[in-house]
Amino acid sequence: MSAKITVRQAFPILGEAIATLFRNPQLLYPFCILGFVQLLLMEVLFFANRFPLSVICAPIITRLKGPQYLHYPFNYELVNHWFQSSQMFIYFFLTSFIVGKVVLMVAKINNGESLDAKIPRLGLRRYVNLVAIFVLIFILVYALTSGYGLLVRRATAIRSTAGLYFIIKQAVLLGAPYFALLFSILVTVLFAYVIPLIVLDRKNVIVAFFQNFWILGKTFMPLLIIIFVSSLLYAPILLLRSNQQWMSGFLTPEIWQVVVVLGVIVLLLIDAVQYTAVTMCFLLNKDDDQ
Repeated sequence: MSAKITVRQAFPILGEAIATLFRNPQLLYPFCILGFVQLLLMEVLFFANRFPLSVICAPIITRLKGPQYLHYPFNYELVNHWFQSSQMFIYFFLTSFIVGKVVLMVAKINNGESLDAKIPRLGLRRYVNLVAIFVLIFILVYALTSGYGLLVRRATAIRSTAGLYFIIKQAVLLGAPYFALLFSILVTVLFAYVIPLIVLDRKNVIVAFFQNFWILGKTFMPLLIIIFVSSLLYAPILLLRSNQQWMSGFLTPEIWQVVVVLGVIVLLLIDAVQYTAVTMCFLLNKDDDQ
């Protein structure tokens, strides 16, 4: 076995991660639970303007958004807005827990153990450290996207309708969702090994944070390829969502809601592949160091 994971190994590791998910569908169970919670939340928000939820929710919606958001088609816009707002808390407290469980399960498979009905326990200490790193990841992605938002506002002030400045303006405005995806990919890569260090090596978040970069120095390019290629699965959804205003002319709110649901499912599949692959890279690197 080589001293470090090479670029040539990136696609075989990615393929093995996908094959591992097929051979061990139990790895998808935690993500199914996460998906169920997200879609249940979406369903609850959808019925917020209907009795009996409307007794509590209708006055809140009317005060915060206006009475028109109690009715079609604006209720769909409200559902998606509140659903996206809730993702932060789901990411902090549920996704972190689910990912920790999956990392434990992948390690169990790597050790040649079978996955029985009982999922390995995570423990409170590791869970708290996982929440901390997920909060940090969120803050960094938010800071990067907010910084790009300043660039977007600067671009909107450009009045040129042709030439170089117009091209720059269009690139900045149209590229916003794709840059957001790129920021997410880069931050995921930069902190990829913090999670297995916390879960498998029982490091606290500070120690794991620094050790992560030492491991990353040996595996950065192959890991970047793995995360980037697997993230491309979301590109069609991103293309649809970035053209929402144009497509709303011939897509009903119901059809658009299907696109939102598909986006949730695709992101869960991407997470399943990525965290399986990251754990495999971590374990390969650990074997090489021994």
